[in-house]
Amino acid sequence: PAPPGGWSTDWATDAGAIARTRATLAARFTAEGLRLEGLDLEPGRATVRFTNLRHEAQPRALGRAARILSAVLPPSVEEIVLLPAVRGLAVSAVTLRRSDLEELEHDPDGADALRARTAIDDAAASLGPQPLLIAHPADAPRLGWSVLPYLAPTIMDPSSPVRLEAGLRAEARFALASNLLVSGALTQRVAGNLGGTTRAPEACRSDGFCYERVRSDATSYVSDSPVLERLTMAHFSRPGANLYGRLSAGWLERMYAGVSAEVLWKPAAGPLALGAEVNRVRRRAPSSFGGLLDYEVTTGHVSAYVDFGAGYVGQIDVGQYLAGDRGATLSLSREFASGWRLGAYATLTDMPFSAFGEGSFDKGITITIPVTWFDGRPSRARSSQTIRSLQRDGGARLDVANRLYPMVRDLHRAALDDSWGTVWQ
Repeated sequence: PAPPGGWSTDWATDAGAIARTRATLAARFTAEGLRLEGLDLEPGRATVRFTNLRHEAQPRALGRAARILSAVLPPSVEEIVLLPAVRGLAVSAVTLRRSDLEELEHDPDGADALRARTAIDDAAASLGPQPLLIAHPADAPRLGWSVLPYLAPTIMDPSSPVRLEAGLRAEARFALASNLLVSGALTQRVAGNLGGTTRAPEACRSDGFCYERVRSDATSYVSDSPVLERLTMAHFSRPGANLYGRLSAGWLERMYAGVSAEVLWKPAAGPLALGAEVNRVRRRAPSSFGGLLDYEVTTGHVSAYVDFGAGYVGQIDVGQYLAGDRGATLSLSREFASGWRLGAYATLTDMPFSAFGEGSFDKGITITIPVTWFDGRPSRARSSQTIRSLQRDGGARLDVANRLYPMVRDLHRAALDDSWGTVWQ
């Protein structure tokens, strides 16, 4: 039999031919820093699930995957559906035609022309009733690790205008399943002067109510010995179209342990996203790998995100913070074509300025740098640092890894459009 294009489809009933095609694709994907997670072949259509392990720009990974498929798939396959995944979840469906790839690859305006002929939707639109969870291949590498330098600066402490800690952070990740991740981070201070400050205020209101010191004594966690920064198990899910979920438990950050749950609604093609997070945590003991203190609190927020295009993203979070104060955080960030990100935020809560102490309210600047800028090798890893005045207790938020919005947005239409020019690289 032959489709309208005239190509034979006899291969579609040949299990050996399909197995050879799958093996060839897996090898070619691996060579390009991609991991083939699943392949569904029909006479005229291929649906490919994969994870980008190397490339900072996601369109570059999409382009390389598409060109590999064009070179390897049987000639009768015209439609290619790419399902890029993160944490085992199919996020988007990028649908293009093989003939467009072959026609536009050497066109001076090929990137724009290809984008005009490419559809980007939620993966649910292509998978239909099929599960959005990607099964972990038995032979896939499940262990990952890294050792990177870190810097932790603070400014505007009256007793020492600039404080800085430098050291090494070792991180490890082990996937028990494609969407079930155990991860941890261990830090070793090498040099710095973060410790020793004693300017933590008595965070009390005029009516005598005093807030817990949830961050102002953070320097008591500074140590010359190795510090277990984080050790968690996280489960990721897709409850339905446009919906994402995360459940994390363990030592969530350097100062708190407990349980964190998050849900996010984010259409692949729209600029708006809504989320909610709730956490139940206890304070960790400063000098212990596993010890806990008596302070326990429920904290959480509802969040709204707006993608303004050109790399600009606005975010507002409203809820209860670690000290029990309530208020909102407004953030604005910009991601550049180089992969660098620059953001600023400010938080106002019902904690009086006098109780907050110096600075009156929490604010800061966040800089995120792709690790490839340090060693020159392609990498998905990023190093992020927040520069703030000496941290107080008002507006203090839990620092949880793997929050959903930045993870999901990276594979949705607006973010892909911002860096689509890399698709032929």
